Amino acid sequence: MKRTKECTIENQLESIMEYECRMRGAERLAYPPVVSNGITNNILHYINNDSLLVGGNLILMDAGGEYNNFASDITRTWPVNGKFTGPQAEVYSEVLNVAKECTKVARVDTGFNLDKLHMYSVELLSKSLVKLGIGSNQRAKSIIRNYYPHSIGHYLGMDVHDSKSIPTNHPFAPGMFITVEPGLYFPNDDPSIPKWFHGIGIRIEDDILITEGDPYVFTHRVPKEIDELEKLSNL
Repeated sequence: MKRTKECTIENQLESIMEYECRMRGAERLAYPPVVSNGITNNILHYINNDSLLVGGNLILMDAGGEYNNFASDITRTWPVNGKFTGPQAEVYSEVLNVAKECTKVARVDTGFNLDKLHMYSVELLSKSLVKLGIGSNQRAKSIIRNYYPHSIGHYLGMDVHDSKSIPTNHPFAPGMFITVEPGLYFPNDDPSIPKWFHGIGIRIEDDILITEGDPYVFTHRVPKEIDELEKLSNL
């Protein structure tokens, strides 16, 4: 984030990410990173990373290092020019709030599992659509999949999506590692969305350890508050 102003193309940010991961002990990146900006933020597995960085756009970076054979999986979204626009900040605040609320209930004593956590995120993001002026409560629930086309998270371990042998309806238990990654993605040509939200794509992803009590956020040192992101990308 600090070095955003040095870069003109997405893959330069990708190179910085890989260099810094390796210099800090990671053997490799855990997966091909997503580094997008603008409308390509809406492509969930965009890995071309070859577009120019445009002022006024948001950068979405989904990347992580692999350390001692264990993967990390982190996503942050921040402004190319160091300042969120009003509409960008509105959407970002909604996604951030959902990330925080979903993290709070990722506990053993809630009876949650990944499936229930996802349904909770759908409920919260549907309310976010209403707050943003995109439909009524009932309509938001029926169209949320259009703007939130992925799950709230997955198991994380020696593979980025680990382990496929454990069903997503398995109750949370101490020692489980999951991601929490809500997002909202608005196309450029959807007449049901206020035009000032067109082209905005935002995801925030943290790595969470389920414990006997409060969840431990392994990625808590990676900034995600709006003021922190603006400060860092303006350095």
